[in-house]
Amino acid sequence: MDLHGGSLSTVSTGAQAIPGHSTQDDVFYQFTQQNLPACKPVLTAAIVIATLLLMGFIFIPVELVALRASNSVFEIMDRYDIDCVPEEFRSNKVTYIKDD
Repeated sequence: MDLHGGSLSTVSTGAQAIPGHSTQDDVFYQFTQQNLPACKPVLTAAIVIATLLLMGFIFIPVELVALRASNSVFEIMDRYDIDCVPEEFRSNKVTYIKDD
């Protein structure tokens, strides 16, 4: 409070707009002050168990499809130490290594 007869200022609380600011500034102010509405679910045992069962029913078939697809992958192996080394260097491959 000002003792010299000046004006009395108050601090706004809650989601009230700040005078002299635009709506975009008000939204940014609420964000920086963590004054935004939020979803606050009540986690009971029944809701948690139901959610876990639902996720299990959704993701177990997805896992089975992915497992079946990964089992049917065909692997191609190319041996570069045999196919790419010339015939005269196959007995001693170290001599074929060129140091440039």
